[in-house]
Parts: sequence; structure tokens; C-alpha cells
Amino acid sequence: MYYRKPALGYRDNVIRKREGALAGTLLAAVAFSACSRSADRAANDSGAPRDSLRADTTVAAPPFREWRAEAGRHLLIAGEAPDTALVIFPEFTADSSLDNIQFVLDGAQDTYELFAPNGAATLARLTRIDQGPSTGCDRWPAARVEPAGELRTWTVGFQANHARGLTYTSVDQLPARDSTGIAVAVARLASQAPNDTVSALRGLPYVVRSAHVAQLSDSQMVVFGEAMRRVNVEANPFEERTIVIGERNLRAAEARFILGFSERHTGDEESVPTTELIGVVELRSRVVLSFLSREYSDGGVFLMLERQSAGTWRARWQSAYAGC
Repeated sequence: MYYRKPALGYRDNVIRKREGALAGTLLAAVAFSACSRSADRAANDSGAPRDSLRADTTVAAPPFREWRAEAGRHLLIAGEAPDTALVIFPEFTADSSLDNIQFVLDGAQDTYELFAPNGAATLARLTRIDQGPSTGCDRWPAARVEPAGELRTWTVGFQANHARGLTYTSVDQLPARDSTGIAVAVARLASQAPNDTVSALRGLPYVVRSAHVAQLSDSQMVVFGEAMRRVNVEANPFEERTIVIGERNLRAAEARFILGFSERHTGDEESVPTTELIGVVELRSRVVLSFLSREYSDGGVFLMLERQSAGTWRARWQSAYAGC
């Protein structure tokens, strides 16, 4: 798996936490992850022309490994203000460190498409890049975004003409009946996830912390959710968070969501990460990717999951850890 527990320190503001459990009607009790690597690589050899936005390092540039080269050479994540972005360099993965790297923006600049949750895109360029003060913590560079027109709320961005945004909707924006059904489905999927090895948690209800739905072009509806269980022992509180992706065919009557991906994280409340969906896109090859932020108490990582076929997803790429 790509999971790597980071070192602890003070909280980093790189990733915005979107905590907030769903209403009581979304709590469901149900009696009832395979990660693989790809050898795909992007062309980043020394003979290629240098990018105007690049990472200068004294060590050899690491290969792109699991990143989809057709998604472009950078991933932008919306900052705390709409006109700011974190610039993620995909070659720096879970096995990399951001220490002693100088990020540079010069020369001709690429155009990026910034995607909103409704799939709409805003064209923009980066006008400035800032690594921030030296605090002893690893950070992704922050950039100033200059849109070609009105800047809408957005979550993820890519170099122009590499992807198109897909609409995804938070369950709390759906009608009450639909949101309740989605929450029950997420809890059921979590109960079906493998690796349920903590005996103290068995039989406890799953509380759905977050859920989003998206509709794909092949008539499949996808649900992305995080469900949690907790043992409330004062001396030793223990928690589990389970990430699930499920699909169902909209053309099939009474079809249920089928589990396509799952991942469990267990431990004390301070060490278990929170995972949030931040983007769903389709590449020109029709490959669908979802992007997640995973936040620990002191920083976090970004992940890319790839849809391999109808109902089957896999974790393909994880960024380097940014934080303390």
C-alpha cells in the first residue's frame, strides 16, 4: 500500500479539514483494499526541455512512477483563498521528501484549467510562486492564480487540455430521502470492506462522516464515502475510519452499490487520518480519476485513485508528505 504514517508536530494549514458529521438520520448500523503499483512513467529525462515551473534539487529527479503522465506535469490544489493554489509535483511521492528542494517559476507559463465540483473549468495562469518561510516543516509551494475571466470556486487544477471535470455532489446537498439512502449505502459498503481485524470494533455502528456521489458517462453512479467507528474508552480511545468507493448501474432496477475500493485506518484519535474527496476528472483516454486529501494532525498527503473498469478502482499515486 502507499500508506505511510508521518512524523508528528504542529498542525500545518496546507490541507483544509472539512470535519462535520452528517445529521442523525445519516447514522446507520449494519450487522454485516487492494493497492497495486504501476510501472508507467512520464518522460522526465535530462534531454527533455525544462519546464517554466519546475523543482530544482541537488539529487536526481525521481521518476513519476504511478502518476498518470497524460494528466500533466502538475496538480493544483485550491488554497485558502480562491486566487491561491498549492502546486503539487507528482514526481515527489510517498517515498520522497520535500526537504532542500527549490521550486521555480520562470519563462513562458502554462495555462491551467481549474475545476469546480460541478465540473466547470476556469482558465488561469500562475503569476508567482512562494515556498514560504523556513520553519523546519516540508511544504508544497503556494502560487498566485490569475484567471482569464471570473474565478469560480474550484478544488483541483491541471494543465489545460489534459482532463475534463466531472460533477460530484455532497450528500448533504441532496434531498433528505436520497441523502439517507446514500448514507445507508456507505455504511453497508464499509461493513463489507475486508481487513476488519479489530475485535473491539465489531458490532459497533458505522457513522458516515462524509459522502459524495458522481454520475459517469457509462450510466454508473459512484459513491465516495468515509465511515467511522469508535470505542469511547476514556483512558484509551480507539477509532477506525474506512474509505469506500461503490458503484451501481442506473439502468438496473433496484440496483445496489457494489464495493469497488476500500481502505481502513485504525488507531488513537490523534493518529487516524481524515480523508476527503476533492476532485473527479476524466482524461482524454476516458480514464476516470478521483483525488483525495488525507489530513493527519500535523500535515497530510494527496492521493489519486484510478477507475480500472466498471466497479473497480485502485489507489495509483500518493504525494509526498507535507507537514512537520
